[in-house]
Amino acid sequence: MSVLDTMNAATPPCETIKIALDAALQAEYDAAVAGLNAAVDHDARHASLGDQEPAMTAAVDHADEVRQRWEVSTVTFCFGKVDQPEYLALRAKHLPREGEAFDRVLGYNILTWPSALIRESCVKTIGYDGSELTEIPVATWDHLLGTVDGEGRTVKKGVLNSGTIDRLFGKAVRANEGTSQVPPSARSLLRTQDSGASSTPPSPGESHRSDSEGGSRSGSPTSSGTPKGTRKKGKSSGT
Repeated sequence: MSVLDTMNAATPPCETIKIALDAALQAEYDAAVAGLNAAVDHDARHASLGDQEPAMTAAVDHADEVRQRWEVSTVTFCFGKVDQPEYLALRAKHLPREGEAFDRVLGYNILTWPSALIRESCVKTIGYDGSELTEIPVATWDHLLGTVDGEGRTVKKGVLNSGTIDRLFGKAVRANEGTSQVPPSARSLLRTQDSGASSTPPSPGESHRSDSEGGSRSGSPTSSGTPKGTRKKGKSSGT
């Protein structure tokens, strides 16, 4: 392929991130995980039941059921670039405010620019069932991100927490300001994986994280719970 062919084959950037939106399930999942060890203790005290582990089996099934409902609430947000003239015009509307130190350091109005860029550069969302939506209603964005007036006062509170908004904003920034480069070879990426990472459920407002964005804050702390003992016989849990 010639250099001209390569340039003509250029494609626009696309950044994606999966977010679990039903954060209310955090407390329910925490309670389910907390019950795992109690269930193990219960079965140990009732060894006369034989090799069965009825309490632990029920506790594991319940935790998995809550986790599945959490997974169903995931939505993948896809971000693309905003055309340069429109991007610069949009950025000009969210310049740092006078006397605001954080604005001055970051170079933009921290109360309005992240939300504006997320809304403008999100090209589609994909549901857990694979359905796609390319036009997100303003009311839906307002529900997720909230709104502020010209003075920076909250008009409507959004449901997403600050860490989740930071992650969405990081993807939007990367789609518009990031540079593309050839990644390292796959062999160089081989390493021992943390065996516990795959079993950790998504934190509120987010899902399993397979990427990272520079400068983004981490999501809400996740709870982990591993039964403190399992018996060698009987029905096994998903641990």
